[in-house]
Amino acid sequence: MKKMIFIATIVILATACGQRQPAEQEAEQLPAPEIEQPAATVLQTGNLLGLHTISYELAPGVTFDEYFDFLKDEYAPAWEEHFPGTKGFILKGRTGECAGCIGFLFFIESDEVRDRYWNDDGTLTEVGEAANEKMQPVTEKRDKLADHSTSYTDWVIQ
Repeated sequence: MKKMIFIATIVILATACGQRQPAEQEAEQLPAPEIEQPAATVLQTGNLLGLHTISYELAPGVTFDEYFDFLKDEYAPAWEEHFPGTKGFILKGRTGECAGCIGFLFFIESDEVRDRYWNDDGTLTEVGEAANEKMQPVTEKRDKLADHSTSYTDWVIQ
């Protein structure tokens, strides 16, 4: 019954949102901005999301933008290359408790993929150690830009 009510609500809202407004109201509306849509990662039951909050202290002469751009443009792509079955997203806190913070959101296909690289206590498995070794050049560059530590939780989509 709850599913039917939910579906009916969605149908009603979709119908209401699709109705056209009177011409005088349409003229007052601003045009919608054109936004380039990135390729989507479809979330499914059993996927994991690792949400990491980074505490950092920038090295002298390094700006926030330099550090953030490095993480986004170099570190996350290297992560995805060396840890197949994962995808990394770099986050910038916008509002709330962690406004201005940096975070990582790691998409992991399944528990099996997670367990391939990490033990339950968060340490790396043998396969994870091998992948991490391949990350050394980018990790060394990251460590020159800032001292950092992370706190995290891995969430399983139900």
